[in-house]
Amino acid sequence: MPFSRAIHMVKLQQVDVGLGFYIDEVNPEYYSDLPVEVDQVDAALTPELAAIWQDINSLKRKKVKAMLEYRYDTFIKVPMYYEEGSDLLQMLNHVNAGQIDAVLDYKRSLQGLASKLKRPQQYVIKENVLNPEVFFVFPQTEKGKRLKRSFNQAMLRLLASGELDRLFEAYITHRSRVPQTH
Repeated sequence: MPFSRAIHMVKLQQVDVGLGFYIDEVNPEYYSDLPVEVDQVDAALTPELAAIWQDINSLKRKKVKAMLEYRYDTFIKVPMYYEEGSDLLQMLNHVNAGQIDAVLDYKRSLQGLASKLKRPQQYVIKENVLNPEVFFVFPQTEKGKRLKRSFNQAMLRLLASGELDRLFEAYITHRSRVPQTH
């Protein structure tokens, strides 16, 4: 289902678990104790912004776009002109033409559309500009509370045993062997 509907269903306690939530999207009591991943968000920047880029604060008062329901504006505490849209290629054409300053997405997607731009790529890709933690959430129904307790205990066991680190290493190693699409 669309993520906005998933948020709504979690808030109404109509599901047992929600996946892929950033901090402050629902009731704080719903969140797992540990994040399940840390998102690594990249950016396509105009050459002018790339030249002065220091960190996420460089987006202050800049025109920034991202895909629908990415919700980066909920935790980027920098005043910016943020909008979401459904057409990443159009956003990249806008940043390429200097009509907006930045597009937040993932490097693979940003690179993958470069050959489809209206004119040769001008934007610069900055990697890892944002690293929000991602959590599972458990509405505080009786079943949700049981699932949260069980999940938190299992995650702590995996962490203490080193298994979580092994899984992470296997995933990262596997991911690095996946060919990049251009």
